[in-house]
Amino acid sequence: MGELKSISHLSKYGRPLYAVLIFYGEGYSFYIRWHAQHLADEKLNVVDLASLKLMNGSIFYPANEDHVLAVLSQRLCIDLVLASPEAIALADRSVTYHMRILTGISEADGQTFYTYSPSEPLLALGAIKILYDESNTGLWAKILDTFNHRLCSAGLVEKGLSGELASRILFIIARDFAAPYKGGEGRNLLEPVLLLRLIDKLFGNTTWCSPKERTLFAAAFGNTYVNYTHIIVTKDSLPDNPSR
Repeated sequence: MGELKSISHLSKYGRPLYAVLIFYGEGYSFYIRWHAQHLADEKLNVVDLASLKLMNGSIFYPANEDHVLAVLSQRLCIDLVLASPEAIALADRSVTYHMRILTGISEADGQTFYTYSPSEPLLALGAIKILYDESNTGLWAKILDTFNHRLCSAGLVEKGLSGELASRILFIIARDFAAPYKGGEGRNLLEPVLLLRLIDKLFGNTTWCSPKERTLFAAAFGNTYVNYTHIIVTKDSLPDNPSR
């Protein structure tokens, strides 16, 4: 199970680029010089590189809807509602600059195209690095403000079922803050977290149940761990009786 939380294992899911760079070591100075000549640090690690590609080499601005969409899409599986020129232009920029994938073009008019934000753990980790930049305080609040007013209220993103999008956000943030904090290194979201600690963070307290119920829950789930970095939508329904 140890390798499941390693960068080298996660690099196998998604574009081959990251696995190749890890295989040849994280020095790969030639690639960095070719890909981003403005970078002074040629020892950029693979998560830094994912962040760089996600932002197209620019600094992240929480008031920029393109940047917010790029970061949240990697973690919350955000779909766009391509019903307006503004949404189509947003999707176009996302594919061109922010790692979103073009999946199809409408056969009816050839003008509408469909996009998808792929499930790639390293891009999710790159988004996490941006979200928890310690030099930018209160970043989640700024991001959610832009997401709410510039994307949701404008009808540019698919909200899903009632409360679905809010639930995704709550479960992602709760999981993040349940992760162990390592000072200047930030939060380690590769480490599994205790289920009860996740629930405490979700409710914002440890009094969401009575002391007696807490004892029962601890006995049943005290050694139960969970781990996730992002949310995806499956194409097929989950089985009624999932395997272990």
